[in-house]
Amino acid sequence: MGEISLYFFSVALHLVHIKDPSASVLVPSLSGEMPVAVEDRGGGAVALMLASLFLLGTWPVLLTLLERRGRLPQHTYLDYSITNLLAAVLMAVAFGQARDSRPDFFTQLTQWRALRKGVPHLVVYTAFFYFSVSCFVLGACLNVWLLYHPMAGVPASTAGAYARDWNGRHWALLAGLLCGFGNGFQFMGGQAAGYAAADAVQALPLVSTFWGVILFGEYRRSSRKTFLLLFSMLSMFIIAVAVLMASAGHRKGFDTNAKFNVTRLHRSSVYQDSTHN
Repeated sequence: MGEISLYFFSVALHLVHIKDPSASVLVPSLSGEMPVAVEDRGGGAVALMLASLFLLGTWPVLLTLLERRGRLPQHTYLDYSITNLLAAVLMAVAFGQARDSRPDFFTQLTQWRALRKGVPHLVVYTAFFYFSVSCFVLGACLNVWLLYHPMAGVPASTAGAYARDWNGRHWALLAGLLCGFGNGFQFMGGQAAGYAAADAVQALPLVSTFWGVILFGEYRRSSRKTFLLLFSMLSMFIIAVAVLMASAGHRKGFDTNAKFNVTRLHRSSVYQDSTHN
């Protein structure tokens, strides 16, 4: 399920119209106002990415804990899916409705269709909300089906049994919140520092390995060769995270619709030139 979430995250970054500051130019917006350049010194973006790294590396540990305690994975993932979506809703409403977020979240929420020309591009919070909705629909439908058609030797269950199963539910709900906020911080960090730099959170095995050693005693009786391989893996992750974090640097963000406006003005000028000729 974690791999599926990461897949949908990568798809969302490429298919959803999120502003691309590196391709933007300061031109008048559709409303006639000049877009404002916002300077990001990298510190806030790095903090968001580090928080995302910690959260995304921690939530799988909670699911592993519940699995070792014998809770059915279908029940765990259904609880996780609910709070994962809740985190997206909270972030979208809290940040997407902020004064400096234009267009705001509720306005864009009504555009559930392909964006036509002239429609403002999605802000990062709305994009994150749609990404989370898609993960919720997929995860909920899949795990409801798996309640009655389990795989890999997992016992069958029912919706009623799931509703009555409160054993460890708080850990599953917490895992959903951690994953939701972790994904949200990655979206925000990507907007501020670039999505290539924000991909540093893919080094989440750093955090997961730490929790595995502390909570579950993993690698306690491993051979020297295993420790050497583990150290090499973690070292490569640390180097990769350091390089990606350092690439955040100074970055300027511009109006969401700047790129669209450039295209629109360019086409208009081409049309006028062809008319005069």
